[in-house]
Amino acid sequence: DFCKAHDHIIVGEYKDEGISGRKPYTKRPAMLQLLNDLEKVKPDMILFTKLDRWFRNIKEYYKVQDILDRNRVDWKAIHEEYDTSTASGRLYINIKLSIAQDEADRTAERVKDIQSQLVAQGKVLGGKVPFGYKIVDKRLVFGDNISITKEAIDHYMLHQSANATTRYINDKYGLHFTHPNMVKLFRNPILKGEYRSNPN
Repeated sequence: DFCKAHDHIIVGEYKDEGISGRKPYTKRPAMLQLLNDLEKVKPDMILFTKLDRWFRNIKEYYKVQDILDRNRVDWKAIHEEYDTSTASGRLYINIKLSIAQDEADRTAERVKDIQSQLVAQGKVLGGKVPFGYKIVDKRLVFGDNISITKEAIDHYMLHQSANATTRYINDKYGLHFTHPNMVKLFRNPILKGEYRSNPN
């Protein structure tokens, strides 16, 4: 709508969906694609909605700004007004970026604190769990295949060979464990009752 209203021709669209503006620009696939396309597409301007959608990290912002300056590409936030041509305008951008970065950092700290509290209570945060386990009401419990996991441990303790244990379990139960996966299972601290440094 903005481009139509201002007679801009769109030459590319880039979406960093689900990726925080705090991340290094090298970890943002769409951002990397945009920067790689600058010489090929040669845009006059990059449009985004708000500055904190563009970046929430001052250091990373200036790394990308250097690249834009070398390619003579401007940027505009369609819901905010900025002026990079004056010292006061650049100061205002620094302040806005600092606020955005601080908000993101505070949110990350709150999330980390909440996660630490859940772990201390013996709850899990989701994600992949070892073979033979499952998550019920945010707690790790034995799953349907726990007997296979226990048998694998017993076999390994008896024969001291992850390769032999992998072959034995795969042949007996028709599974497709690889040697690295079996080693990874045995090294998982969850098997000894520990989750994210909580030994209980």
